[in-house]
Amino acid sequence: MGRTNGAIADVPIKTTWPDNEDIHTVSIYISPRWQTQEWENNLLAVQPKRVIFNPGTENFELAEKLKDEGIEVLNACTLVMISTGQY
Repeated sequence: MGRTNGAIADVPIKTTWPDNEDIHTVSIYISPRWQTQEWENNLLAVQPKRVIFNPGTENFELAEKLKDEGIEVLNACTLVMISTGQY
């Protein structure tokens, strides 16, 4: 999911939040500046099991809201987690 249409390799970038999907992990790569109230509401609505704030994306206010909803929150690098088997 991203702010603009496009693709990474052969994977299209979606610009709208999914409906009725079981989402385990959301890995955030957008700065807090782009984490608008609408974006935050959509994130909370999909109720992921885990949210990873990658370096530079940390949003402590949003992290607390996610934790209050029972969502696991990590400040970590997703790529490092994957490469070290922590994902």
